[in-house]
Amino acid sequence: MDYSAIFIPMLTLLISQAIVLDLARFRFPRKKVVLILAIELGVLVIVSSAVLILAGLAMYARWYVLILVIPSYTTYIYTSKYRDGRDMFTIVTTIFISFFISIPAMWFSRFNGSGYWHYNFARIVLASIVFVFIHYVFRKSYLLAQEEIDKGWGVFSILPFLGSVVLYYTFVRYGRRGSFIEVLYATSATMVIMVAVYAVIFYMFQQLHEKYIVLEQQRILAMQNKAQFEQYLLFKETSETMNRRWHDLRHTTQVMIELLESGDTDTALSNLKDQMGMSSYTYEEYCQHPAVNSILCLWAERSRKENILLSIVANVPATLEIESVELSALFANAIENAYYACMELPDDVERYIKVEAHYNGKRLAIGITNTCRDSVRFENDMPISSKEGGGIGTLSMLYTVKRFHGAYTFSAEDGLFSTRFVLNV
Repeated sequence: MDYSAIFIPMLTLLISQAIVLDLARFRFPRKKVVLILAIELGVLVIVSSAVLILAGLAMYARWYVLILVIPSYTTYIYTSKYRDGRDMFTIVTTIFISFFISIPAMWFSRFNGSGYWHYNFARIVLASIVFVFIHYVFRKSYLLAQEEIDKGWGVFSILPFLGSVVLYYTFVRYGRRGSFIEVLYATSATMVIMVAVYAVIFYMFQQLHEKYIVLEQQRILAMQNKAQFEQYLLFKETSETMNRRWHDLRHTTQVMIELLESGDTDTALSNLKDQMGMSSYTYEEYCQHPAVNSILCLWAERSRKENILLSIVANVPATLEIESVELSALFANAIENAYYACMELPDDVERYIKVEAHYNGKRLAIGITNTCRDSVRFENDMPISSKEGGGIGTLSMLYTVKRFHGAYTFSAEDGLFSTRFVLNV
């Protein structure tokens, strides 16, 4: 009995889990996911190795789905972030890859002594080649597609599923009869068709990604236009107030003269103080970037009206390697979230927002800290919006950060919520 068969299920699980970890998103922290997968690996290796050693490779191939595939992918669904059609596509893709490397490995084993050592060696070599190819060619586009596309994955999964069924049948048939010619044509044809299928799917992902970028840019532009329009209305209101004040200045001046001549300095002084506070809008230069400065002025005015203390220390150059509308939308979304978090607090609680931005010539670091309620909920290190249909602004911010290969963190502790971004711009 060849006890090297014990390495077959171990390799199968390690290969599939390496691919899943590379292509999937999880709802648990990375360390917890690794622990769960390690426990799963130990249990399934014991069970499937017992089948291999006691019943042989043919029986193992026949019961492969029940003893290995279903348990391992049930664990994957449990740990997955999405748990929808995206996971189905990842599963059938991983299964297909497993068969893709297993059948050539069986051929190699047959022509080199029929030993499990040859079979395992061939699978390791093929799996390494396939993994490197997927990681450097498809991974980035696939992860973007998962974030940008939430429907249609069931349709995408149909052909990979059928291809996996054909290869599984071929795998079992070859293990049962051992005829090289019987499976050569079916396997080769299936491989060619599936390569074409994945090429088409990959092309569709790229096209959908480009469409998503256009829609996202349109949405950001609409947000920027709305913010600029609101700022224009504030300027217009201030301008009209100023015009009315200047129109009445001669009457006010005459009243002041009469008050001073009559010795009523207290009333005159009170009127002058009122005049000093006549403007309801103050334009300030918080940073050199005009679009970002415009957003900061807008939210400073809104915060003042709601008695929210807004502190701003911003070092943002006039030009950066990022579109002005996209950068200003990032600031607007982050400050807007902080603003509404403050608005949820009762009036007797201190409400403030602190905005910091620093640029070191290569990276722009942005930090927003604000008071908030204590019951902020998180899922997968992401805050969950309490507003119906909320969360779009946060997703937009993450999209911008990821586009510029940056990093982000969200945290809430002791009534303070912190948002941190770093962009390579």
